[in-house]
Amino acid sequence: MFWDHRPESTVSLEPKAYDSFYLEAGHPDCLFDGNGKHRYVTLTELLSLNSQKDADVLVARLAGSADIAVICVFVVQSRGSVVQMFLRHRVLQAVRLLEDMMPESSVTLMNPPELGMAA
Repeated sequence: MFWDHRPESTVSLEPKAYDSFYLEAGHPDCLFDGNGKHRYVTLTELLSLNSQKDADVLVARLAGSADIAVICVFVVQSRGSVVQMFLRHRVLQAVRLLEDMMPESSVTLMNPPELGMAA
């Protein structure tokens, strides 16, 4: 019920390439923050919020961030249009929640890092 009737963001659903300069939400300030604090949260973590209290805790971990990336860590296997429409709707609601709670920050979607095997 936490997500029901929330507005959607107008952000593009096309995620940008992974950027390793984005650090996990809650990471202490560091040298990489010279051009503004860049933090990420996974889409799974964002969608697991069940209350305003949970959202407030997440926002506290993202405090001071100039840029926030929502990393899309899963791919929908269903080809059903209803499932895909629902997921798009929920993702846009989740991004809008961050935009509303952190208006000073830029929120975008980001691909996860590519996991390659070392030789």
